Amino acid sequence: MRLRLQPLAFLFLASLLFSGCGSGSTGTSTRSTAAAKRSPTELALAHVHAEQTQSARISTSAVSSPEGGGPTTVTILQEGLADDSVAAVRTVLRYEPDGDGWRLVSSEQTQRCRSGRGHQDFSPADCV
Repeated sequence: MRLRLQPLAFLFLASLLFSGCGSGSTGTSTRSTAAAKRSPTELALAHVHAEQTQSARISTSAVSSPEGGGPTTVTILQEGLADDSVAAVRTVLRYEPDGDGWRLVSSEQTQRCRSGRGHQDFSPADCV
């Protein structure tokens, strides 16, 4: 199955690919000149390599403090995967402000299996 992107979505994902994303493991700073101007959602999409995904649908949601400048939690849901066992992958990333940019504090990835291939709730357990 091939993912079709609208022209603006393609440009956004292409800009993520060529902008030198600052993804890293838990606790790694994501600050750089390019990263300083990026939102936590943009950083999260780069972290999960959304531009390279084989999923049919990617949705995001971000929750931050009422002031908007505090810690931010971004949830990315990838559905319609080209996988015979895994139906969907959910990644929850937590960012905290760090100078002019954001620092990745934690990342958790869970998956939901296809019917008959394991658990039907999101879990870190493998599908069969």
